[in-house]
Amino acid sequence: MRPPDARRGSTVARVAASGAAVAAASVAANVASYVLAMVLTRRLDPAGYGAVAALLNVGVLLAVPGLSLQLVLARRVAAAPAEPGPSPLLTGGVVGLAAAVPVVLVAGPLASVLRLDGVTALLLAAAGAVPIAVGHAALGVLQGRQWFRALAVGMIGVI
Repeated sequence: MRPPDARRGSTVARVAASGAAVAAASVAANVASYVLAMVLTRRLDPAGYGAVAALLNVGVLLAVPGLSLQLVLARRVAAAPAEPGPSPLLTGGVVGLAAAVPVVLVAGPLASVLRLDGVTALLLAAAGAVPIAVGHAALGVLQGRQWFRALAVGMIGVI
């Protein structure tokens, strides 16, 4: 058995390494977003960039329910990891559908307001809400179990 100070030091090192991994993943995701914006501004005319920016904002709004679910699941898993509950991935699918349906219902008028050429891009963005919410549900489970390195890897894929 190690002395208490040695155990505490290894815990501090583990927490620091986990925090560094999550921070690095956040930085990587933000850098990727910045690079995407730079490439788009150089490749698209103002109208095309405006359409992409509008769709990216719709995507951000569609991701909010999934992000909320991630926080709820992280808390639930951390508080009672052995307690069975509804499947997090199924719950993510339901949350994603709940976010997507309103966009599908107003796709025509929304495309007009956003000055898009049609509804196809909006419908594809709405369809993306389901896998994004499922991904955030998985991240919530990882976060709740304190598997921060896996969370960091998953953050890059979901964000």
